[in-house]
Amino acid sequence: MESDLNPEPDRLLEVRALSVEYAPERAQPTEALRGVDLDVSSGEVVGILGESGSGKSTLALALLGLLPPEARIPAGSVRFAGRELLGLSDRQLDRLRGDHISMVFQEPGLALSPFLRVGSQICDVVRAHRRVTPDAARRRAVELLRQVRLDDPEAAFRAYPHQLSGGQRQRVVIAQALACGPQLVVADEPTTAVDTVTQAALLDLLASLRRDLGMALLLVSHDPALLARVADRIVVMYAGRIVEEGPAAALLAGPAHPYPRELLRCVAPTARARGGERRPLAVIPGAPPSLAPAPPGCAFDARCPDRLERCGSECPALTPIDEGRRVACWAVAEAAQR
Repeated sequence: MESDLNPEPDRLLEVRALSVEYAPERAQPTEALRGVDLDVSSGEVVGILGESGSGKSTLALALLGLLPPEARIPAGSVRFAGRELLGLSDRQLDRLRGDHISMVFQEPGLALSPFLRVGSQICDVVRAHRRVTPDAARRRAVELLRQVRLDDPEAAFRAYPHQLSGGQRQRVVIAQALACGPQLVVADEPTTAVDTVTQAALLDLLASLRRDLGMALLLVSHDPALLARVADRIVVMYAGRIVEEGPAAALLAGPAHPYPRELLRCVAPTARARGGERRPLAVIPGAPPSLAPAPPGCAFDARCPDRLERCGSECPALTPIDEGRRVACWAVAEAAQR
């Protein structure tokens, strides 16, 4: 496979018109992703933002060919380093995963076997992709544990997962993901299972590793504040579609689409008013729509404060609004024409 990959393309990952359906037996298919376009350049950190059910994790799994059996991809393209990934065999994908693209899952307790020592699990990854001796694999594993800033790499190597804290286990999973020097790491809610202090430490670690190793990072999260710390660019998803994308600082400072604007209002630090009076956090009225099937118009229509008559029947396309920013919203498009 390595001969088929361009080692340093400007656009490392190119996703075009990707759609994913979940079709359980005798049930209406759920359109989990609909026409998703996404680019990730070498060395770039792209954040995927959205609430539960927006399609973030489905996108992450689709990129690595890890979708469950009931999922199917009716349309789209996923190109990595110039090579089309959709349609590759499991064996071809196995050679790609870990070596060129790797994934950090949100729950390290499920990503690590409780029956094997941490060190042996990292060694297994190294030896699956590199022809090295057991001693060389062990040295590489210890070095990786040191690289992810575990205080005692040798002790961590000998430990079972249950003997480590949640933050330590997540560092082990990150070490596994880095074992073979991938060009792209996909991190799916990597700080969900840890406390706030550990979250900050893990984010700093990922940012540091990205700079030191020159890898690209696709970071999935429901938390805008988390993405603000590390992302170069943010893609906002809602009900299986991208509704806005742009440079992280600009998008978070002034989102154009009503959904990220309302989402930021809900998580912004406005719960405490002047004088110390507490106020309830804002919420977005209603709930995301059913995607079995997806609604014909804008999926945010029923919850949107800026809705227009056409929003319920016509689905807006992603349209450029300024340098590096695109938004899918009829209200924004009409305002731009005035």
